[in-house]
Amino acid sequence: MIIKNSKNNKKIILLSSYKVKPVIMKRTRKLNLLILLAFMVGNVSMSVAQEGYQFTDVKRLDVTSVKDQHRSGTCWSFSGLAFLEAEMLRMGKKDVPYLSPMFVVRNCYYDKAVKYVRLHGHLNLGGGGAFHDVLYVLKNNGLVPNEVYPGLNYGEDNHVHGELDELLLNYGKSIVKNKNKKLSTAWKKGFNLILDTYLGKSPEHFKYKGKTYTPKTFAKDVTGLNADDYVSLTSYTHHPFYEKFIMELPDNWLWESSYNVKLNELKEVIDYALNNGYLEDIALEHISRWESEFYTFLENSKSELLSLIKDSWTEEVISSLEQAIREFNESFSA
Repeated sequence: MIIKNSKNNKKIILLSSYKVKPVIMKRTRKLNLLILLAFMVGNVSMSVAQEGYQFTDVKRLDVTSVKDQHRSGTCWSFSGLAFLEAEMLRMGKKDVPYLSPMFVVRNCYYDKAVKYVRLHGHLNLGGGGAFHDVLYVLKNNGLVPNEVYPGLNYGEDNHVHGELDELLLNYGKSIVKNKNKKLSTAWKKGFNLILDTYLGKSPEHFKYKGKTYTPKTFAKDVTGLNADDYVSLTSYTHHPFYEKFIMELPDNWLWESSYNVKLNELKEVIDYALNNGYLEDIALEHISRWESEFYTFLENSKSELLSLIKDSWTEEVISSLEQAIREFNESFSA
């Protein structure tokens, strides 16, 4: 409806009520429907939260408690040490200690800085790393419990490495760019002093449960872990399978190699052996070596079987796999 204003000759447009009401009612129905759906979803979510998800154990591996890396780029150290703690449990160790992630981080940071300077800065100098870094420190420096080396000397209750990472990187850059064209005898000491200030001095000796240890004797006598018992496995298509290669990642500052394998084949073989009791006579501390050597045995002597496993699990394939396991176990020396 259009009404003309007689005073200023302007037109005023009015919407008839019969046109407005259907629009309002349609929007109201939509709004009510959305509210109803939200309420229903909310009830479902609350129901799931109250009841909780139910899981069934297939194979349970004992692990230690979850640790918090907080605001640091050191997940590799936390996860790597968590695996080693689980290994100690698997080996029958009691009262497994919380191994210090910052002891590993500190030792890696120093060696990483030395390599960074030697390569004129063409290396990633930061808090990142990989699992083999943990084995590297275990082998070369040892390990310590977290109560001995928490690595929190900078006024925080948990790990916050933004300032530390930036400081160490810029220190490294200044050493590489220095105009003297010759390294001083003090640069390594200066880098170590930064680590000492933020994380604490690396302990030479310490007491644990009434006994005195060095990091190396603690690793040997308390953890019982041997870095040479472990290998790194990965699966990529840009390198040949069943050969070692250096993973092209910025955080792989050690240039460590990994075995490139078809993990689905390895998983199927090992899962079958575990689920059918073929490892019952193998001591826990030898299972990792059994897995590695058995796969090599299949690759070298039963390559056709590996191909069949990949395609299908027929009765004939299962029978051949059982025979291969028995044959290997006869020659396996624990």
